[in-house]
Amino acid sequence: MFRKISGNQSGFSLVEVMLVSAIMVIIVMGMAEIFVGQAKSQKSAQSKANALQVQISIQSAASDPAAILRSSVL
Repeated sequence: MFRKISGNQSGFSLVEVMLVSAIMVIIVMGMAEIFVGQAKSQKSAQSKANALQVQISIQSAASDPAAILRSSVL
């Protein structure tokens, strides 16, 4: 029923497994922070690009008086 435990066992101890697990959690958390930072940076860059596009559209519309007259409602 029970096997005799010999001094020549193979495998990892509980302490080794817990230590590696803790190190992996730290690495994964660091990578998650990097990904979140990149996502925020990408969102900010996209917002700036959208604002610039709106500015260009407004400037081009304002530089064409005929377009202003066509768009006004009397």
